[in-house]
Amino acid sequence: MLYNVFNTEQDALDAQEESFTMFMAMHSDNPNYTSTTTAWDDVRRRNDGKWVFQLCPACDPDKHTTEEYEDNWFE
Repeated sequence: MLYNVFNTEQDALDAQEESFTMFMAMHSDNPNYTSTTTAWDDVRRRNDGKWVFQLCPACDPDKHTTEEYEDNWFE
């Protein structure tokens, strides 16, 4: 599973919001889904201080730095 990786929380939050917008455009024909969904993924801080969230399927994987998930990222 690929994750977008950022140095700051704000950069991650901004990118997650952009991903959310793109993701919701894929579901614009489903008002029940769009009325209950509030984010693409939670932004989380890894043990090394980097900020990450799962790569959105609607987004370009080359737009941000991505890394494959590792078990030691979180406590």
